[in-house]
Amino acid sequence: MSPDRLRSIVPMFGGGTRYVETLDAVLEFVTDHQPTTDELVGWHRGSFSNVSSQESIVRRVAYLQQAEFLRDSRLMPVTG
Repeated sequence: MSPDRLRSIVPMFGGGTRYVETLDAVLEFVTDHQPTTDELVGWHRGSFSNVSSQESIVRRVAYLQQAEFLRDSRLMPVTG
């Protein structure tokens, strides 16, 4: 994926100030628990108070897969 395309994708939860912490937390959770997509969605809902939409969570997971941060085989590949 081209760098220009990566910059145009919706950022992680946490906005402009906490997205790195969010990314670290997601990567740590995936490393420690090898969750399915449903488990990762549930974890997001329990960990981040303003996150409830499955669609928005799956969109962020798809971003992390496209950017090759996540490669876990249990996570449903999301195309888009």
